[in-house]
Amino acid sequence: MSERDLEILRKIADRVLKKKHAIVASVLRSFLEDPEAREVIEKTGLQADRAAKLLESSLTKVFEGGYDFPHALTIYRIGLAHVKSGVSERLMVDSVGAFAREILRHVSGGEEAAAVAKALSWNLALMIYSFEKVKSMVINEATSVDEKLLGRLVEVFGRRVYEKMK
Repeated sequence: MSERDLEILRKIADRVLKKKHAIVASVLRSFLEDPEAREVIEKTGLQADRAAKLLESSLTKVFEGGYDFPHALTIYRIGLAHVKSGVSERLMVDSVGAFAREILRHVSGGEEAAAVAKALSWNLALMIYSFEKVKSMVINEATSVDEKLLGRLVEVFGRRVYEKMK
């Protein structure tokens, strides 16, 4: 994230955050249409008002976060909260996609849209990294395969799958 991106996010924050209730309502509707998301909601007992507050907080962080180490740590922890609740990587991606769809309705121009896309990507990358770290720890604990070897195995199997799908 560049200083210019942060400047743009700060500039459009009020405009977008004034619409946060509508944005969050639409994102929640998207979740309720997804069977996997509904299953996670039921399993965790997450109530709609609590979910809305969590989503509003995440939305606010997109525009008001410092995009520095403390912000990164906060987003990483949000990713871990998703992992411990059983949220898959796919659901994380879908939720950021739903946020992008709704936020982009309230921005004007490519520069604003680009800054929003960068911010959402930055946040998603940290959340996915937290998921990958936990997965790596589980595999290491269960099999004693370290992260480097796991990475190499994923590459090898990735090549195999890629070749089969040609």
